[in-house]
Amino acid sequence: MKFLENGFSMMSNPGTSAAKTDEKFYDTKQLSSGERRQAMALLAEQNLPEGSICVMKPGKQEDFDVVPDLEQEKKGKSRADWSKLSGCERAREIVGERFLKNSEWAGIDTVVIPGCGSSPLGAAALGKTLARMYNTKVAAIAAGQGAFDTWMEAKSGAMLMAPMANALNAFNPWLEASAPLNPTAARDYIHDLLDAIHEAATLYELLEARLLEKGKFDNLSMIVSHSKGNWAVLTALLALELAHGETLATKYKDSKEPIKPIDIVTFGNPVDLPDMHKIMLKLFRYYQFVGEKDVLGHNCSAIAWFLHLRNEEKLDPNDPELEGLPVAKLEKIVANAGHHLAPNEEFKPIDPMPIEEILKKIRPPMATR
Repeated sequence: MKFLENGFSMMSNPGTSAAKTDEKFYDTKQLSSGERRQAMALLAEQNLPEGSICVMKPGKQEDFDVVPDLEQEKKGKSRADWSKLSGCERAREIVGERFLKNSEWAGIDTVVIPGCGSSPLGAAALGKTLARMYNTKVAAIAAGQGAFDTWMEAKSGAMLMAPMANALNAFNPWLEASAPLNPTAARDYIHDLLDAIHEAATLYELLEARLLEKGKFDNLSMIVSHSKGNWAVLTALLALELAHGETLATKYKDSKEPIKPIDIVTFGNPVDLPDMHKIMLKLFRYYQFVGEKDVLGHNCSAIAWFLHLRNEEKLDPNDPELEGLPVAKLEKIVANAGHHLAPNEEFKPIDPMPIEEILKKIRPPMATR
């Protein structure tokens, strides 16, 4: 079904329409012609299952690595085989059996997840942005398959799910209150979400490796997400907290080594990131940013509206001042910014979210890594 939808879309406007969301919201111009061709081929042939990883390198490259690489796995799992796996099964295959067995990939310190309607092109573009900024490899988790997902997720999500989430102020506060009373039910519910949200399952596996398996993914220090990707981050963190909160609290309480927190940075609709266990605010630092003119972000997040009630000074999109970093938790509105992460004439006079300026304040680039 996705193959037919994207195929029709690409025939009507070759090379761009199936990835039109990527072109609108991400800086696809940073990709080389070879990287762009590869991303569009992966989309057209549906050869990058959701939850897969694109490994983006800095500088001009002819292509990028993908995990799993279905072209190289001719005798392994087919596209049909991958589609039969649940989110958790797929994530274990991708992360445990492939990604972490490559020593170069296992040393990556930055993971990104793009938003709704994105395709391999959007994942590659967002990953490339950070790879260039920090002069390092970046793992970009594929969150969608382009035009088909835009219809199924954005339209139904914005019209049906978002109003209910706003009315209830999302489900996480309720979950936090009820989880201690019935932890098994809460864990089972979040596990079902992991199975359904493949990019969340992949991130969960990476977080387990980083926090519970010494030597597996030790360098991970930043996770950057956008739009729907923020929900994937929330799901992965909730699953981690519910499954391993007590274990993590005990492990790091008795550890003689200092805790190296992971920076969680979300752009677009803010989410209620978990802190039922206080260890979460020691293992992670939560930074969330939403644009003042971000209609999608406000439509999909009650938290975005609550930020206005604080009546705090908005960040200047041209020079966002973030003082007193690092902090455990920060939520900010960026003046006149929209949902898009790259300049786009279509959205003027609304500014793009200044992700590079913000990220450089949170984790300044080094000359070499």
